[in-house]
Amino acid sequence: MSVVAQFTIPATQFVLGELLEVGSGPEIRLESVIPTGDSVVPYFWVGNEHADAVQAALEESEFVDEVTIVDGSQSETLFRVVWANDVDGLFGLIRDTDAALLEAEGLGDDWVFRMRFSERESLSEFYQACIEKGFTPDLEEVNSPFSSADISSFGVTEPQKEVLLAALENGYFDVPREINLTDLADDLDISDTAASQRIRRGMKTLLSGTLAAREKRETDSDDE
Repeated sequence: MSVVAQFTIPATQFVLGELLEVGSGPEIRLESVIPTGDSVVPYFWVGNEHADAVQAALEESEFVDEVTIVDGSQSETLFRVVWANDVDGLFGLIRDTDAALLEAEGLGDDWVFRMRFSERESLSEFYQACIEKGFTPDLEEVNSPFSSADISSFGVTEPQKEVLLAALENGYFDVPREINLTDLADDLDISDTAASQRIRRGMKTLLSGTLAAREKRETDSDDE
């Protein structure tokens, strides 16, 4: 049975984490880690208030070959980075494992990763590989997406759950919407950016743990 693991790694232990420790410590959300040959190209979202500082730090780095602004919203900017000579060992480990990266975000001095592994043995192998490469991952949580301990939330964090339930109850998902993001955030006493990020991350986690997980099980069953 697959398992979902959440662990924290100090930002100083990998290149992207070090480079993005700029300004007042922006919150970084990884969009995806896409293998391209022997390298890894990360896409990540940064709050617009930190976008210029992040772009400058990346452009000045000897470890970056190219940085591009791919997309943006009213609150965030999406960056794409091409590394010089595949310098980032952590992303290399993620690329080489059979795990799926569900979520990753940089918060101050630490980065939090959520990954799905096909079985606990795969998680153990990945964890051991991190140790051997000099990383010090702090394994915070391991669970089955459909275990009795997790079935009620499917891995959604409490802050994400709070925003999602408030959005549902106040008509944010209705057509037309009965409340906009700004008013929803004001009601919860959080920023627009925080509300938007929690909704997106929470919805992604819910879909990964429900529809996507069921689709995978049905596909695997058909292949047997």
